[in-house]
Amino acid sequence: MVHLTMTDNGFTQKEMLGLVMEDIDKIYSKLEEIQNDLSTRPTRQEIYGWIIAGISIATLITVLM
Repeated sequence: MVHLTMTDNGFTQKEMLGLVMEDIDKIYSKLEEIQNDLSTRPTRQEIYGWIIAGISIATLITVLM
């Protein structure tokens, strides 16, 4: 027979464990969302590459004119 005791807040240990597990699931889903956002953003190296490409094209146009 399982003996469930009430904690100070009126929840049993099983109910508290359920609430904690729900919060952990929310944290994991938020972490997955953040990870997906980070994977879709351009990296610093990609941004610098685009800036250098733009400067190179502007320089080439200036030299040809």
